[in-house]
Amino acid sequence: MDESSLSRRDFLRAGTSATVMLAGGSLLAGLSGCSSSVSIPATGFRCLRQTDVDLLLPLMSTILGPAISREDDAVSALASLDQLMFASTDLVRGNLFKLYDLLQLGAARWWLTGFWAAPAKLTEAERVEAMTNWAAKRNGFAQIAFRGLTQPIFMPWYASAENAARIGYPGPPVKVIG
Repeated sequence: MDESSLSRRDFLRAGTSATVMLAGGSLLAGLSGCSSSVSIPATGFRCLRQTDVDLLLPLMSTILGPAISREDDAVSALASLDQLMFASTDLVRGNLFKLYDLLQLGAARWWLTGFWAAPAKLTEAERVEAMTNWAAKRNGFAQIAFRGLTQPIFMPWYASAENAARIGYPGPPVKVIG
């Protein structure tokens, strides 16, 4: 049997763990004042809050690698993510906000990445190490959270013809009506 696949029991356990962790993180964030009930978008964004921008901006070059060569590229990647979030349902958007709120907590970052400090306070080498540690975790919740962080960033980035051409990716398939 493939060791990387999750059994049904592991999947349910991971889902339960994720629910408890997100609920606990949201509760702690609310009690500590780290989160507000009103989601006010950051300047220039439709959905992403300033705390989300501060969390994600340093991670863009770590997640997208050499595709991000300038700060403008990172901001463009965030704008693409913001547009994806704006076009998605309240449920999806709310779950992403819960994940971002959870990652605002040092204890959660330490548990997932091995680093307590916020991404902006880490060097690029430490961010790479943190993301590598996180990606290698065998914990089902950590795997789900990692995919929940990275996949919404990858999707709009690689769907852009300009970004795709810059890194040699042919871009999304073109539908031919025949």
